[in-house]
Amino acid sequence: MRLSTGDPARNPCHVFQRPACPRCGDTLFAASATEFLGHGVRNTWSCESCDHEFRTAFALPVEN
Repeated sequence: MRLSTGDPARNPCHVFQRPACPRCGDTLFAASATEFLGHGVRNTWSCESCDHEFRTAFALPVEN
């Protein structure tokens, strides 16, 4: 399983885009699991076409 990180400050729309499977390129529509980590969110994705599983993560902006 691979962990990919996004930088919302650099690309604020990244967290709303649907990822493509890194193995076969198929578009995924919903994460199979989502975890709130306090400082960010981690999604686990599972491709129905090739059974590849991977994770994406992003930090939540801190409000002062």
